[in-house]
Amino acid sequence: MCGALAGFVTALLQTKLGVQPILAGIITMTALYSINLMVMDNKANLPLAQGESIYHNLPGMLLSGLAAIGVAAVLVLFVRFYHQLFAVTFDETFARATGGQAEACNMLLALLTAVTIVLGMRVMGTMLISSLIIFPALTAMRVCRSFKSVTLCAAAVSVVCFFVGLCTSYLLSTAAGATVVVANILAFLIFAAVGRLRG
Repeated sequence: MCGALAGFVTALLQTKLGVQPILAGIITMTALYSINLMVMDNKANLPLAQGESIYHNLPGMLLSGLAAIGVAAVLVLFVRFYHQLFAVTFDETFARATGGQAEACNMLLALLTAVTIVLGMRVMGTMLISSLIIFPALTAMRVCRSFKSVTLCAAAVSVVCFFVGLCTSYLLSTAAGATVVVANILAFLIFAAVGRLRG
């Protein structure tokens, strides 16, 4: 029954909202996983490694400092190489034809994504960070058309959903990561409805 419902939701995202098949599957999977975490009181995560990791031995201040440096580095690199990243993500073939450094920009984009994932894994967990990378951009694409507006809107959506999810998780005593993802899902549905109304 639940599998059929998940398949229906995935098909609905593809046909009615025009979401690409792989993204529709990721949205459905992370939505169900997040709802499961909230319902099961964060007991769906079973740690594979029971021993202490290197992160348990580091002081909290060091981790916070490294996270702040990582976030600042991602922002500085993004702002500095905005036009090159835009050219590669918009049309890589055109970027190569005009003499752009497509290979270097792809490597930079991969580096920025990796830093974001590594920093996010400590806060949200491995499974949920993938949805937090996908949802804000996908949400922004429902109403915005230009690269710059999608980027700015996605950043705003991710910050707002993070704070809404964090506050809601505190008030309802639910898993923080799952609640943030549910806030992202609700934002996606709202933006999708607005996008359809605007035509």
